[in-house]
Amino acid sequence: DRVQTSPSDPMVRYAEKFSELEDERKQLLLRYQQEQNDIAQSIDTIEDVYVQQILTMRYLSCRSWDSIIDQVPFSRRAVFNMHKRGLSAVEACLAKSVH
Repeated sequence: DRVQTSPSDPMVRYAEKFSELEDERKQLLLRYQQEQNDIAQSIDTIEDVYVQQILTMRYLSCRSWDSIIDQVPFSRRAVFNMHKRGLSAVEACLAKSVH
């Protein structure tokens, strides 16, 4: 004998909600992956490999400033200046691609 369920059955509602949330999770994951790819492509346009490394560690690997500074042969001030230059280069690259 089959068990009949009605639309008001809590298990049906939970299954539907779960399915909706799973679809939303997949969409968010795709969006995140695309944004990560866009960031990586922007960083790749920078000529200075140390600036690339700093931006990659900060924005793709989500590293802390202390962690980044421990990995590169520059002072804290130099790292922040390189970071600022890198962001300016990325902004300039994005501005060119829009026009």
